[in-house]
Amino acid sequence: RNHSRNRLIQTAFTIDYDMADEVFVPGGGTENPFAPDNLDSKIMFYQTPRPQLVKDYLAGRWTEALTETARKVLNGLSPGYVALRHLRPEERTAVLKDLGIKSERSAALDNWGCHGTNDVILSLDLGLKSGAVDEGSLVVLLSGGIGFTYAAALIQWGER
Repeated sequence: RNHSRNRLIQTAFTIDYDMADEVFVPGGGTENPFAPDNLDSKIMFYQTPRPQLVKDYLAGRWTEALTETARKVLNGLSPGYVALRHLRPEERTAVLKDLGIKSERSAALDNWGCHGTNDVILSLDLGLKSGAVDEGSLVVLLSGGIGFTYAAALIQWGER
């Protein structure tokens, strides 16, 4: 708050709550913590009780939900850079096309793979190093994952 650099303008979230329990890790929380007697069990790994439902969802909604969430923070503005979570190339292309962003305004993370929540930070760093993000750029941080929760943040990069 009141920081002189990199002003957070807006955040937005989209939650597809009907899908929230379709991919989960049953262990590791307060109700079922990891312990020596369960470390080699299935509770440590993703569970997908209805894989076909998830596959169908991803084919029809995944990129749409990311784009929808980005549009909420943009509110008609055009970003200079999109720091996007790792996606398959065709998904990345679809999201950027739907947002009207040229591919050079968003670093592909194919050489790094998926690092979960760190993807957008890695993409932002790559954008800064390549010169795609400069003073005054509007930057969208855009991600989503298991739990089918999507998040976006709009930042004006640089000095106020």
